[in-house]
Amino acid sequence: MERTDMPVPRASWFEVERIDEDTFVISEPHHFEESHFYLLRSRDEDGQECGLLIDTGLGVLPIRPIVDGLVEGHVDVAITHGHWDHIGGIDEFDGFMAHLYEADLSDPQTPMDDAAIRAALYENGSSLPEGFDPRTYRISKAKASRILADGDVIQVGSRRIEALFLPGHSWGHMCYLERERGYLFTGDLLYSAPLYLQYLCSEPRVFLDSVRKVCALEGVEEIWPGHNALPLDMAFARRVLDALEELDEQGLLEVGMTGHYEYPGFAIQL
Repeated sequence: MERTDMPVPRASWFEVERIDEDTFVISEPHHFEESHFYLLRSRDEDGQECGLLIDTGLGVLPIRPIVDGLVEGHVDVAITHGHWDHIGGIDEFDGFMAHLYEADLSDPQTPMDDAAIRAALYENGSSLPEGFDPRTYRISKAKASRILADGDVIQVGSRRIEALFLPGHSWGHMCYLERERGYLFTGDLLYSAPLYLQYLCSEPRVFLDSVRKVCALEGVEEIWPGHNALPLDMAFARRVLDALEELDEQGLLEVGMTGHYEYPGFAIQL
């Protein structure tokens, strides 16, 4: 485990970039996970601002002040899945939406215990903000206020977001599709780094089927992942699909640390 000598100034822990006029990516670039979460802004029937936050990051620093600075009104939260690096800010909001299998964070589908998670905070040269004490770091134990199923719609003012049940990385993994803008928010289903399928909550062949479903979607112009390079495209998704199908044909698509397989722009860990 590596740790840099100088902590990151608190004011620079988060990085906010605009995808379009009312869509933002909020990132934690100083941690090796390079986590991204997404804020979708709109207006309700009364003309008041509202929003949807997809995932809440590591929880190293409060995310709510960033969100409140971008949306004046109520913000709902939807998570892609219940792993620690996606639910860190859940407790700052009044409820969240998730698939039934990820809805109870008092029994989270985390692949690591609390001690391993605290160690991972400093892994691979990550530098945490000055004043942060990892001994006080806690994983949320909240429960979802709305259960999502495949095809459910989240209405965010005038914006229509579809919840897609695409498991495999975890039992209840969801992605979120905004057809009108061609955006697909993929959490840990697709990103340009090792795709982790070695956990007890992972099902590699189910993951393969989920990637197939993504590749069959029409109208997706940009893929916005939970980590690393931004954005991705459908050509990337098809490359991942090709790799998974090749491993399946070779009988290697199994849970249990069967190997680490490198491909241009990503890897698959089994």
